[in-house]
Amino acid sequence: MKAIILAAGCSTRLYPLTLDTPKCLLKIANRTLIEYQLSILNECGIEDIVVVTGYLSSLIEDKLGLAVRYRYYEDFAKANNLYTLYSASTELTDDVIILFSDVLVPKSLLKRCVDSERDFRLIVDRKNVTDKTMRVKIKDSCIYDIGNHIPFYSGDGNFIGIAGFSKNGAQILSQQIEALVKDNSNHLQDYYTIVLLDIAKKGYFIDIIEVNDEQWIEIDYKEDYDKAIELFENQ
Repeated sequence: MKAIILAAGCSTRLYPLTLDTPKCLLKIANRTLIEYQLSILNECGIEDIVVVTGYLSSLIEDKLGLAVRYRYYEDFAKANNLYTLYSASTELTDDVIILFSDVLVPKSLLKRCVDSERDFRLIVDRKNVTDKTMRVKIKDSCIYDIGNHIPFYSGDGNFIGIAGFSKNGAQILSQQIEALVKDNSNHLQDYYTIVLLDIAKKGYFIDIIEVNDEQWIEIDYKEDYDKAIELFENQ
């Protein structure tokens, strides 16, 4: 199994903190966000980690060195992470965990996603549905709709930005991404989750790895960063 961390964006919502620092290199306690991710991935037995870079990529490479492999997406300023993942789609050939680079979760939660044998599984928080992350609709423990088009008040949960795919699931994901973006620039600002919606519509079972009492955080705004610092300092 490998992991792909999507870390190409400019993170303008965190300006001025990210004017000269990629979001994944912001520090919490004594480590950067991405170092926390690498640590728990390693603890879950994943050593082959690909980081897809773009904005200030050299700083990420200087920080992480040979601990990971790199894929550089040159059009990072023009597109969202659908195209970022597409740029690394040749990596979607085996079991894989895909992470947004600004999400912190405990090992116990990630491990359940790693250990699942489902072709498609997403970590979902059903207890705190907000307008900050991607909403999902669920029926019989299966995701049948996903996206920002779902109002937070009618969502059944939030996809927190970490998903797992079997070898078969990863290959289907790659094929669907290519079919969507090939010769089509209409999806430049889309998240790769738009492809998961297509996959769900085709009848594939998208399982949920449900957040129990675990604490997690996605860092999009300054208040999220402050909360993360407080949380980790308390721990």
